[in-house]
Amino acid sequence: MNKMPLRRIGEVAGINEETLYRKINFLHRQCLLFAASRERILPEKQIRRLYVGVDCQDYVINWTSSSDRRNITLHAVAAADNTTGYVFGTHVNFDPSLFPAEIEKEAETAGDYSADPAFSLYAIKVASTAGKKKATLFLRREVIVGSIHYQIKEREGSQ
Repeated sequence: MNKMPLRRIGEVAGINEETLYRKINFLHRQCLLFAASRERILPEKQIRRLYVGVDCQDYVINWTSSSDRRNITLHAVAAADNTTGYVFGTHVNFDPSLFPAEIEKEAETAGDYSADPAFSLYAIKVASTAGKKKATLFLRREVIVGSIHYQIKEREGSQ
């Protein structure tokens, strides 16, 4: 089933969409349980020296809607034990809990489009569409004590 859309997988397997997603969720839970069982015993292991390999990868995925047909590039970082090959994690710069339209509005209100990137509230990859800036990728940055953004807000508040 290489490069086969989920809808087609359901047709080939003779199952409906709900069953397919239920099976995917089941496999996801099983993977999490497996990883947890392995990682739970790590503190007890006597590891003399750990060699960890780190790799970065880019995943180009198809557009999310027919009205916006730009491909999206997700960046991922993975870490694995060089001796055993055990993968500690693969972390992708995607957060499904964020809503792009809301963040774009907040970024516009905060002046991120005209601010220097170092002083923006959100890290935004911007593409020019007919002379108009449009956000294409959103990564929320928290305002933490000690950050330059926090220090500036503190100074503005004290004046």
